[in-house]
Amino acid sequence: MICDLPQYEQLQILICNGNSLTTLAGVEHIKHLWKLDVGNNQIRSLQHLSRFIALGSLILSNNRLQWIELQHIRHMFILDLRLDGNTILDADSNYRHHVLDCLPRIWMFDGIFVSTSERNQVDEFFTQSSLTQKPVRHKLARDIFMPTNLKDRAIHGIFGPKATELFAKFPMNCFVNSELDKRRIKHLASTIQDLLLTEMRNDEGKKHDEFLMENRHILYHMVDIRQNHIEEFNMFLILLVVSRITI
Repeated sequence: MICDLPQYEQLQILICNGNSLTTLAGVEHIKHLWKLDVGNNQIRSLQHLSRFIALGSLILSNNRLQWIELQHIRHMFILDLRLDGNTILDADSNYRHHVLDCLPRIWMFDGIFVSTSERNQVDEFFTQSSLTQKPVRHKLARDIFMPTNLKDRAIHGIFGPKATELFAKFPMNCFVNSELDKRRIKHLASTIQDLLLTEMRNDEGKKHDEFLMENRHILYHMVDIRQNHIEEFNMFLILLVVSRITI
């Protein structure tokens, strides 16, 4: 069990990476949760996430998940999801296609933004495959059973302040197109930096990083800069990655 105490209800970030967890029981009591990192554990079930409506970051890397478990988070809006390292999932040659097919509301997956164009490509992939002699089957049925108490999540779901803010900017039924992609990327940048800053404030080893602290909107503005300086921006990212490797 992760936690079952009232004082944890206000918690927004929970990092339990590499703690030999086998269950997420108790996480449903953290009503304001926005980032959950349970990578490098032994988790097999996602059932306890089913009441959440949205999460800013969900890290499930290197666990023991099977495809059927994605049904529990299928309804969720997840801005940044990581599933890499789950052996059964990784083993499928169409891994990314299947994840995007199973989870229609994720924005970024395994570090790569999910664009409207990619969504259309995934739909086309399954359509074309269905016309072949050996079609690629969907991992989750379209009409998969959902308990009655979970169907109306507007009433029964868990809405924290961050989720409320998200839906104020991006209504659930908003039209998806390339313009929405641009807005999502900017919101992602802000979300990722806010999460980083929050973690840094609570980590003595990272508090010295004054650059991010003093430039709290830099990732958001870098998205705008990239539109007019794509080559320079990409070179900057390469240099940034190289510098991190050599440190």
